[in-house]
Amino acid sequence: MKDVTFFLMDEHGKIRQMSRLALDEEIIGTQSSILTLGNQKNGWKGASIHHECIGDPIFCPIRTLGRKYCHIWRHIGGEWVTHLHLLVYYTPDGMRKNVSAKPDN
Repeated sequence: MKDVTFFLMDEHGKIRQMSRLALDEEIIGTQSSILTLGNQKNGWKGASIHHECIGDPIFCPIRTLGRKYCHIWRHIGGEWVTHLHLLVYYTPDGMRKNVSAKPDN
């Protein structure tokens, strides 16, 4: 969750970083985001990708990212949630796992 940052334009037309504690409606309605990738298959570490809102209520990548962020925050919550990976999933027996390049053994 620390790898995603949301941005919103303020009343003066300046882009401002949103609080991680912003309301769900604010995060889902944000205008852009930056994803920081810890590692990529091309070997670049710490690269950032900027995405803009396309306005579609269902298929906008920013709104989808916002919904995922809010879902994780709502179901896990707490201060330590910022240390979680955005790509978290649960096994059938309820264990939380992170999507990673390394297979689980």
